[in-house]
Amino acid sequence: WRLRVGYMVSPVGLIDLCAFVPALLAGLFFLDPRYLHLVRLLKLTRYSPALQSLATVFYQERRSFFGALLIAVMALFTSASLIHLVEKDVQPEAFGTITQSMWWAIVTLATIGYGDVVPHTPLGKIVGGVSALMGLCMVALPSAIMASSFMEQIKRRDFVVNSKLVLQVPLFSDLQILHIVEIASMLRPLAVPSLYRVVRRGDAADCMYFVVSGELQVDLGERRVKLSNGDFFGELGLLNKAPRSANVVAVTDTQLLVLEASDFDKLTRIYPEMRNTIEAHAAERIKFQP
Repeated sequence: WRLRVGYMVSPVGLIDLCAFVPALLAGLFFLDPRYLHLVRLLKLTRYSPALQSLATVFYQERRSFFGALLIAVMALFTSASLIHLVEKDVQPEAFGTITQSMWWAIVTLATIGYGDVVPHTPLGKIVGGVSALMGLCMVALPSAIMASSFMEQIKRRDFVVNSKLVLQVPLFSDLQILHIVEIASMLRPLAVPSLYRVVRRGDAADCMYFVVSGELQVDLGERRVKLSNGDFFGELGLLNKAPRSANVVAVTDTQLLVLEASDFDKLTRIYPEMRNTIEAHAAERIKFQP
């Protein structure tokens, strides 16, 4: 019962309650609370990783957003007070009190500028110009907080996904967790559809690939080789500094991990035994090439 009560008072539980209430009211009281149906849109956050990341950003940066809100409130009262002092005698109906002046301050700081109330004196126009510039800074501040934190959250999520994918590659299965973390930061996930040409013969070799899931076909001219989970390809070009020697096409939807040439050199310097394994696989493949 504690878990059930905890769910009832949780944000997710309250959203579910609000989504159910319209149908309950319509059935019991013959009402038409159509406006409450909009709450059901909030349920989408449960099924969208991007929206979940956005909600996490709001929660993690709540103190920063609260600080930005305080700055906005201070700028609002400052701008309203100044325009009240400058314009109250010229336009008492619009700027007679600070409360009346706050409407002009809000639309000016928000850089909207409806034009229904405007300063007439030169000093009032100077105050308006400064307020508009302050508004640009205020709009940029929460946007910058949101963008930087959202990108950081996306990087963390991608890092976790990459780590799980690395653990599925047999070549990395014997490494310690610290090494897995380092390798995960180097690898880039790549999802390709079926019939997608991953590698073209004659192209420059700038990376190698690890197959996490799916199936690919290597076209060696007179011979074709199948690649599946745990296999890797593209290492010959990196080892020999030569162009691609075969075409590689995805047979099914495939999940790959991409290791760039610079990271390949760094990784093989750190783990010589990994380079030996890759060279051994490369030597076996060379024997069967026409």
